[in-house]
Amino acid sequence: MILQFDLVYDLKSVIVAPLVARDSMQGAHRLNPILSVEGREFWLATHELFAVDRRILRQKIATVADRRDVIIAALDFVFTGF
Repeated sequence: MILQFDLVYDLKSVIVAPLVARDSMQGAHRLNPILSVEGREFWLATHELFAVDRRILRQKIATVADRRDVIIAALDFVFTGF
């Protein structure tokens, strides 16, 4: 999932975190919020952030903008412990 703000879209790379099927991982809800994408539930693996070249990304599948607060809280937790 792309986590980087659109304002820095001109960069060649983009910050992402994997989505892991809910039944494939044990997560910590604050660190790894559960997100629903196309009717399926995934853990957001914020502890596995990385950058990828934008050229390997394909079409947009969904948006989780309605879960912005829990995603930001998870990122805050990764970087500040709060």
